[in-house]
Formats: sequence, structure tokens, C-alpha cells
Amino acid sequence: MRLASSVSTPVSRAKLLRGNGICVGSIFLFSLAFPAADLLLQDWGVLGLILIRNMLAFGLILLLFIALLGAQGLRDLPWAKGFWIGFTGFGIGSTLLIYAQAISDPITAALAAAAMPISAVSIEIILDKRRLTLPFSMGLVLVLMGGVLPLGRGLLVLIWVGA
Repeated sequence: MRLASSVSTPVSRAKLLRGNGICVGSIFLFSLAFPAADLLLQDWGVLGLILIRNMLAFGLILLLFIALLGAQGLRDLPWAKGFWIGFTGFGIGSTLLIYAQAISDPITAALAAAAMPISAVSIEIILDKRRLTLPFSMGLVLVLMGGVLPLGRGLLVLIWVGA
């Protein structure tokens, strides 16, 4: 007997592992950006760093799309929706993260970034009309718990008890 998957289309185990591996790699690279940004903020300032980071990210995403879809496939993409999501989700978010790091430290900004899955889930539910399934909700809770762990055992106890 085979259990039904919560995913609407069947995906091979190799594709799932590859996709999760790419996600873990991107999180690793994302975490390296906080100490680097701390050094760059000393010379470049907040606006300069935001501009360069977002331009590099857009260029990399554009190159990935060209590699995956080809230059002709770029015309079929929903550019207006992409720019809206990019502006609200990534543009404003990265600006606030860099600004938070400029007025505090890399640890505080990294902990703020740990709350990003809530925003990502909200965007998918609102814009893509995605349903919130039990396995996905459990994964979201685990991600948030992983983001809170660096704060120490004392804060986790306070959150768990609700004090």
C-alpha cells in the first residue's frame, strides 16, 4: 500500500533531494552574507550595499533563467508579477535587513532573517492561492525553531512555556 503524497504532482526522490540540496546551499551562502555585509557597511554605506547586492542578485537570477529557459523563454515570463514579488519580498526585505544590520550587528540581522519563512508562506498563500498543508506547516515550524535556537535555551523555554 502506498501513502498519498501531499504534493499534487509526483516527483522523483532524486529531484526532491536535488531541490532540497539547492535550498540548503542557498541558505549557507545567504548566511555568509551577514559577516561580509558587516565589513562592507564600514566603507560603502547602507544604500550602496543595498544597490550592489540587489543588482548582483537580479543579474544572477536573470542568468539562471536564461540558462534554464533560453533567451526566447524570457518573453513568456510574468514580468509584472515577478517585479512586484521582487520589490515587496526581496527589495524591501533586503533593504530592511541591511539597515537593521547597520544599526545593530550581523547576529540580530541573521535572527530577523530567520523569520522570513513566514513572509514567504504568506506570499505563496496570497498570490499563488496555495493551501497550507500539515507537512508544510510542520516544516515551517521546524524552520522557525531552527532560527530561534541561536538565541539560547532560555528564550526557547520562555517561548515554549508562554511566559
